Amino acid sequence: MPPGILIFGRMLARIRNHGGRVTTDKFGIPDLFMGFFLAAFFALGILAPPVQTVATPPANVLKTEDVLSSAAFSIIILMIVMGFLMVRKISPAETLGLRKFGLWKAGITGALLVAAIFPALMVATLLMQSIFRGQAKEQEVVQFFREAAGTEQHASVAALFVMAVIVAPLVEEVIFRGYLYAVFKSWAGSFASLVFTAALFSAVHNNLAVLPSLLILAVGLTIAYEWSGSILVPIAMHASFNGMQLGLMLLTLKHPPAP
Repeated sequence: MPPGILIFGRMLARIRNHGGRVTTDKFGIPDLFMGFFLAAFFALGILAPPVQTVATPPANVLKTEDVLSSAAFSIIILMIVMGFLMVRKISPAETLGLRKFGLWKAGITGALLVAAIFPALMVATLLMQSIFRGQAKEQEVVQFFREAAGTEQHASVAALFVMAVIVAPLVEEVIFRGYLYAVFKSWAGSFASLVFTAALFSAVHNNLAVLPSLLILAVGLTIAYEWSGSILVPIAMHASFNGMQLGLMLLTLKHPPAP
């Protein structure tokens, strides 16, 4: 049996026997309304552009300014959620379990958990690529990274690294796991909330080619959050996953496979 399945299976067993560590007692009706508002906002973003399945000529080329604007917009959303919690007199540090795990411990734990689940993610990605038979369209941000790294645009590569390894994991984990998952768990239970938030997280990336791997990742992130009780662990997992992907792309660009 793959080690990733064993590890996450034991984590699930611990959660089943002793209960999850994600607290929901501070959330109420206002948070439920905010949760539905955020979910609707992300759903509109999913429905607005067509889901990318096969390669087509891009209408616009992603630029460094677009990456920075996206990072700034993500931070604004995070600040709105944090501000809402403070208005509700809910401590973000307590709710997100920031004191349950040390920073270094969370980083090492997250990296090890991603290493355990990474083969399953790669298998899911390769399976989708085989289904689309090489016609799967990469996300614009991935195309941007390949072009920037291939042409040695160091500032653009650095900006994307910051976005992918720091900003995106922090914002997405706090919003999807730290807030939405916890809020909907308090209302509908952990399983229903896991399914809903994992599906929303996967779909919001607007790419069918990576949907299964993102769904597996989202489930793993939620399990890790319930097991640890600290949002720092899924943040570290998310950052490690994105960092590994970018590192593999850089390695492939520098050492392309033989034809």
